[in-house]
Amino acid sequence: MILDPVDITRVLLAGPWRPSLMELRLAHEAGWLRPSADMTRLVADIVERWPQPPDPAALMALLAERREVATPRTHPEPPPPPPPPRVRRRRLVGIDPPLRNTDELLRLLWLEEAELRWFADLQQRNSRTGEQRLRHYRYRVVADPSHPRLLEIPKVRLKEIQRRIASSVLSSLPLHPAAHGAVADRSVGTALRPHAEQAVVVRCDLESFFASITADRVAGELGLIGLDRVLAATVAGLCTAAVPLTVRRGLPRPADPDRLAAHWRWSHRLSSAHLPQGSPSSPRLANAIAYGLDRRLTALAERLGAAYTRYVDDLTFSGPDSLAVGPLLAGVREIVRSEGFAVNEAKTRVLRTHQRQRVLGAVVNDRPRLDRRERDRLRAIVHNCLASGPSSQAGERGVAHLRGELAGRIGWAGQLDEADGRKLRAGFDQIDWSR
Repeated sequence: MILDPVDITRVLLAGPWRPSLMELRLAHEAGWLRPSADMTRLVADIVERWPQPPDPAALMALLAERREVATPRTHPEPPPPPPPPRVRRRRLVGIDPPLRNTDELLRLLWLEEAELRWFADLQQRNSRTGEQRLRHYRYRVVADPSHPRLLEIPKVRLKEIQRRIASSVLSSLPLHPAAHGAVADRSVGTALRPHAEQAVVVRCDLESFFASITADRVAGELGLIGLDRVLAATVAGLCTAAVPLTVRRGLPRPADPDRLAAHWRWSHRLSSAHLPQGSPSSPRLANAIAYGLDRRLTALAERLGAAYTRYVDDLTFSGPDSLAVGPLLAGVREIVRSEGFAVNEAKTRVLRTHQRQRVLGAVVNDRPRLDRRERDRLRAIVHNCLASGPSSQAGERGVAHLRGELAGRIGWAGQLDEADGRKLRAGFDQIDWSR
């Protein structure tokens, strides 16, 4: 695609006069993943000459004299290289390999060798096929105000394979005490309790957490528990997948131009084999691979007198009023980057006692519990169900849907605060669902 001075003028004047956004608009117009060096140089020169948007004719005259961006390459620049891998821990001592060869894997999964190759898909054929019946995953976009999520749901047989791997192979992988999401005997409540009644709560989020964990990283982690290279690559192939181009093209783009760069990074990560968000084996693998991240962030927090927990991709720190928030956040960014992840800066928050300290959908100012408005809403629904029958609250969704949703929300409230959960559950148990 060729950009002439008319195109460049139109693109530069089409949005905010901010260098980073101007560069992204030029890259998007050319179909590139990120701005090229000549685009960055051109935008810097233009903004230095005109701090405010100039007259289009004057801008076009300048561009006519410069040919650096007028005829860019017709192919997109290659994506940025991944961060250099850190030196991983040596093979864990005292752990017997859960699998010693491919024959044991075939017996565990009840598969023939050809079926194993089909499901492992080490050549990524499934991501290139356009036929849904040949794909191993179904895809569903979950709308989110800040960033949509893509659920990659394995089909029935692959899901059963991943469950067997999770229970028989991945159980040997060590998890750090700071990890609370999808861990037995831990929950959102245990993740929040260290942060209750703290003067300062710092909340961070990892960008594209599951999509950042590649098949190579999974295979490397499996090598720690004694799987040889071929076996580790095969198991990693069973637990990872790349998203087809047709699915990635259909992902909704954010309306806010500031979020376009994060959207493109997410789409690029999805194009490679990664942990699917929706697979039963992904949470365990993600927690194991984040062991080094948790260990280093725990050490950082302890040095600064803070507490640290992680619930999936949510990092939470808390401490006294004297907590050095600046050095903490600087250390978090450096550790997260060196561990192969990225901090979602748009979701970083520093919350003090005069504010509502909302973390993981709960409020921790005094003790972890639902926000008061949410508690009052649940109580009102339970009361109305008792007084007028569940059909008065179900609407078009139906009574069965209401019952499942209400039970789940009450269970969530009970995880956060047992007293609130007991009261809500007592009313729920008295509802006559036949009305």
